[in-house]
Amino acid sequence: MKNRLLTIIILTVCALSLCGCAKKCANCGNEIEEDKEVVIENSTYCENCIERCASCSTPFVIDSDELQEIEGKKYCKDCTINCAACGEPYAKGSDKVYKIDDNYYCVNCVDRCESCDTAFTKGSDELQEIDGKKYCKNCIAYCASCNSVFVKGSEELHAIGGILYCDNCVEYCDSCNSIHPKNNKALLKYEGKKYCSECFKKAAYPIVLTDSDIVTISITDYENATGTFTVSMTNKTDYHISVFQDGDTVLDGQKQCLSDTDGWSSFAYADVLPNDTRIVFSTFRESTDKYENILKMSDNHTFAFMMTAYIDDENFDDFKDITFKVQLTPDMFGYSQ
Repeated sequence: MKNRLLTIIILTVCALSLCGCAKKCANCGNEIEEDKEVVIENSTYCENCIERCASCSTPFVIDSDELQEIEGKKYCKDCTINCAACGEPYAKGSDKVYKIDDNYYCVNCVDRCESCDTAFTKGSDELQEIDGKKYCKNCIAYCASCNSVFVKGSEELHAIGGILYCDNCVEYCDSCNSIHPKNNKALLKYEGKKYCSECFKKAAYPIVLTDSDIVTISITDYENATGTFTVSMTNKTDYHISVFQDGDTVLDGQKQCLSDTDGWSSFAYADVLPNDTRIVFSTFRESTDKYENILKMSDNHTFAFMMTAYIDDENFDDFKDITFKVQLTPDMFGYSQ
């Protein structure tokens, strides 16, 4: 009797389990197979009544407003971001979204630097247009002379002394092809060509100022940077020639063109040996602007200085006092109208 009662109890429990105690989906009401139920907020759902975030796989009840469809896939709120400009949603990590100053912007609401690809909000003053393309401030450079803007590394820019100049603001020495900024007086003119300082000296000097049976006087050197020019005398005689020169006598009409700088402006005395050449005059300008203004005057101006030469024989018995007036013109120093 006891065994029969135990059997009835077991069968009853099994029947109750089979007919009414299986878990049902809270959405469709269908029974859920064992180990296939999905619990959402304390409710159980079958796989047919849920959908998952395409990014994190978190389950949601089907058609839940917690999910947002983006390009055919659904994402939860934690896995989406909205463009700060237009509000359009995008999946986090999308290559169509850029982070700018802690905000996210979609590809339609940004401009990118053509060079480094850095993104900026549309209309940003951080970008500058060059030849129809936009570049950021880190990828552009300016000509130091005209201030025109160029892409860094452009072949139109030239570095001179660590400073950038564009094609329109440079010029070249006609001899060595060295590059120089325009209008900085680095190139000197001679016979219709432009030369750097070294090439100008090779092309122009010596310039014979006076040539006689006794002496030849020539400009033999000129330093444009300092304004120093050098006059040499060749003694053609068999006697000593003593030369005196006073810087204050360098005149243009009645105007003094060169004056003392640091207490001197020229050698006061030189002794030129027989059949020898020696520097007899060397001076530099008082100031850059002053001397250049003088040299740039029109060609009908000349600049003269006086040299007095005392020619003596071996016994110093016979002295010949000869005064030379040497004419200097602007073209001798690379300046012309």
